[in-house]
Amino acid sequence: MSAAQDLYRTRTTTDIVVRTDEQFAALFGDLTLIERGLVPLNDWRFELGDPGLTTAPRRPHRCGAQ
Repeated sequence: MSAAQDLYRTRTTTDIVVRTDEQFAALFGDLTLIERGLVPLNDWRFELGDPGLTTAPRRPHRCGAQ
């Protein structure tokens, strides 16, 4: 992942932090996540009927809500 991080850093002035699902979940500490838990962003609340969510390209982004 460091090659991707290095490339990102050459194209922007902001930093990026790459985390595993476990590392990202740890950011919530002992908070209880609501239904669906930690999921890919495309999978969050897809039942609300936005067809773009099911046809959008898969991304590595994650979403968690408490």
